[in-house]
Amino acid sequence: MGKIFKIIPILFLFACQVKNNTNGKAFGISIITADKTTTLDGITRVDSTGINIIYQDNFIIYKTQNITYRESKDTIIGDTIFAGFINPDTSYRHFVIERNNDSGLYYDEDKTKMAMSFSLDSLLKATELHPSKLRVYSLELGLPTEVFREKNTIIEKYLNKKKAVSDPDSIYRYFSSNFSKIDFSYSPSLDQKANSKLIKTSFVNIYDNKQKKDDVVRTEFYSEMKKVNIQFPNEFIRLIKQYNKDKKIEKYVHDKNR
Repeated sequence: MGKIFKIIPILFLFACQVKNNTNGKAFGISIITADKTTTLDGITRVDSTGINIIYQDNFIIYKTQNITYRESKDTIIGDTIFAGFINPDTSYRHFVIERNNDSGLYYDEDKTKMAMSFSLDSLLKATELHPSKLRVYSLELGLPTEVFREKNTIIEKYLNKKKAVSDPDSIYRYFSSNFSKIDFSYSPSLDQKANSKLIKTSFVNIYDNKQKKDDVVRTEFYSEMKKVNIQFPNEFIRLIKQYNKDKKIEKYVHDKNR
């Protein structure tokens, strides 16, 4: 069985189990993990990664984005040398799996006729979404110092006792009842306690003059869950049909080689 060794994802989304989709329409959620850095001049830089996952009937499709870089050669015009540049090439990979299975088939965007096996466990580990990687969201923080509401979201603020300069000053937890039908959870224990879904956790650090490095005054690391709109559902229906076809061939070959 093929293993997933290295993936460069763009939209960080977990293969959660979702309750029955009764209307048969495709829907998806996105989990985005990001680092935000703000410098003294007010400029904020955000680096984020993630996965899109689409749910269609009894299937789950993980859509990742692979980025490769192609460097051009230097150009010489007269006595002037124009340096080459790095041009990113973007392609998508789809991991198709049936619910409750531990393996499936994946397809590259430009090679949909070529199916490769993958292990769900390997995929989750490669994307840092294995349950063992989510324990940080269940840390015991005591009682929140502040609780407030924004529309359908309840936000809890916790002050953190720092042991190192890099530790967060404060931690924010966001809960929403709009995700109650989604089985994926950052923290089942917190969901049960709040009778709601933990959809975002944010770790914030504010640096004073003595702690500042490279003029960084604020950092924030967060991971959040979002719903995504499915603009081209036929794309995923075609993938599922291809998957079913390839699975029949795989079974035929397996039975023949017994």
